[in-house]
Amino acid sequence: MKHNEHEKLMKDAIDHRLSGLQGDPWLAQRITAISKGEPPIMKKRQSMSLVLAIAAILVATTALAAGLLFSPRYDASKLANEALLNKYGITEKMMTVFYREMAQGTDGSLTVTYTPAEEVFHYGENYLGIYTVNVNNGKAEAIWSHDGEDTSGGLDAKAWGAGQLEMMITDYGTVMRALLDRSGERPTQDSNPAVTPPVSMEEYEKLKAETRKMVEGAAKITLSQAKENAVLALASEHGLTNEQVKLLQIFDGDETYLLEGDRPMVTLRYHLMQGSEWIEKDGIYAVTVNLETGEVEDIFYDSGLASNG
Repeated sequence: MKHNEHEKLMKDAIDHRLSGLQGDPWLAQRITAISKGEPPIMKKRQSMSLVLAIAAILVATTALAAGLLFSPRYDASKLANEALLNKYGITEKMMTVFYREMAQGTDGSLTVTYTPAEEVFHYGENYLGIYTVNVNNGKAEAIWSHDGEDTSGGLDAKAWGAGQLEMMITDYGTVMRALLDRSGERPTQDSNPAVTPPVSMEEYEKLKAETRKMVEGAAKITLSQAKENAVLALASEHGLTNEQVKLLQIFDGDETYLLEGDRPMVTLRYHLMQGSEWIEKDGIYAVTVNLETGEVEDIFYDSGLASNG
């Protein structure tokens, strides 16, 4: 793959997958819709990355060991991902195919829903199905809308599991062509039902400004501190080396401010591209940080591999 094609892959991944960000679902869905029309401008902050790389060496050992960096919500979402891996073989790389939504229950439980990306719906039936994981008291239970169905037969199967997902991230073009060939056999959905139609740009800007003002009014740490915590979390949870941290690019000015209940949060998006070809850990990282406690609430990783068509 050539360098410009690789960059396009990453930009396409951003445009199609931002609804994986958590927080206020109503706001997140509209931000996604608007973002598809206007891809964010990437600004590389090399100097900041160098500072954070040093900070990771000096601070990570004590801060992470003390358990101060991650919220209970993050721990629960991590359990949900592990449940999909253990029961269905859904790996982290395969998550790029799904939108992910989280809902907190009144009993403290967390329900995580994984819905296939919009472009899959455009070609007909939902072969991939929907995964739902309920996390409560440190235990995660996963179910699939295609539970009990036969996934053998490759792309001819009526239910697509981990085997077909692996094909999607390794040979996306072939899978999409297969879906196009089959699309005439079944009614086609207009769009992913999980995505709400976009609001106007004026409404979006107003909503964005109002939300940011409320979040900043409730914040107890600065945006710079949130960015430091985000990079420390990426180094810890995704095993990024200091060299990889130095290569991180931040989508500066494209932060998403979220207010969930009384929790002020910001989602920061980072892009890692280590060369002209996709290399392990390349992709988009969206980190949500609680601006009151400094805790990381969520990390969403998009390898971008399922955009390689």
